[in-house]
Amino acid sequence: MHGRIAVIGAGALGSLFAGRIAASGREVVTIDIDLARLSEIERHGIRWRENGIERHARPGAASARNIDGPINIFLFTTKAAALPAAIRSVKHLAADDSTAISFSNGLRHETTLMSLSGDTTPLLAVTDVSADLVAGVIETHGRGTIWIGGVDASSRRAVAAATELLRHARFTVEPQDDPRPSIWEKAAFNAALNATATIAGKPVGFLDNASGRWILDAVAREVVSVANALGINARLSTVLERVDHALSAQGDHRPSMLQDRDAGRPTEIEAINGAIVEMAGKVNIDVPVTRTLANLVRILEPTQQARGLSAGICEGDASIRV
Repeated sequence: MHGRIAVIGAGALGSLFAGRIAASGREVVTIDIDLARLSEIERHGIRWRENGIERHARPGAASARNIDGPINIFLFTTKAAALPAAIRSVKHLAADDSTAISFSNGLRHETTLMSLSGDTTPLLAVTDVSADLVAGVIETHGRGTIWIGGVDASSRRAVAAATELLRHARFTVEPQDDPRPSIWEKAAFNAALNATATIAGKPVGFLDNASGRWILDAVAREVVSVANALGINARLSTVLERVDHALSAQGDHRPSMLQDRDAGRPTEIEAINGAIVEMAGKVNIDVPVTRTLANLVRILEPTQQARGLSAGICEGDASIRV
């Protein structure tokens, strides 16, 4: 694939993408609203550590308003709630034949991607590549895989080009005609691992016990049952295999939802567990464990805490509605 590439989101995963793509010899710019993070990338580049070896690359780094188009391929690694705003910020950079790939967690991002421009080809991707930003260095555990596909058959050329780009950057990529099963399998994985680790306040390895595995298994079964009821061939065995891999090979990993909680930011609970509960209702399937995890995470959301504190001050009632 030829042309300019932009990674929107300079967090751990976005930085890993930008670093590896730059190291592969491609022109790539990292876009974010965090000026301090962009300045750090401009001064020092991106460092990441894999298999005990530290690597380094120097991609471009800038805010969206300081870049001229066109950009031929966009990789969005923002949080799900930030995706619409991220797309609006780079609309002026889109070319007639741009490709937009969402790596955001959760469901139903394809319509949002199409708002980039009328001629944009939207692709959906999920990955189990782990990335943690620790003292300025990206820590990645194990190789992981990227699954990528388009919304219809007209996307095949864009899928093939994106696959070539990412494989050239040393990622393991599996292109798919229908990405929905992989998206739902990743949603099941995240609904189980991310939410439970966030509630526990511990890395995923903390859940490798009978009680933790019971919760993870129950959520996986609930989410897969919803996907299957919607006509999507998500596989429970695949979800459980990835859970096993995460617990054994990525035990020190703190999921992005837990990182958000630690930093006092809103989490992606609505795009993951919340969206699953909503879609379960449409097919009349009960998902009690997934719903319980959603409500437990919601209780401690910054917005809920602020609302509860306000109620306590103004009305003498610090209860929080979830």
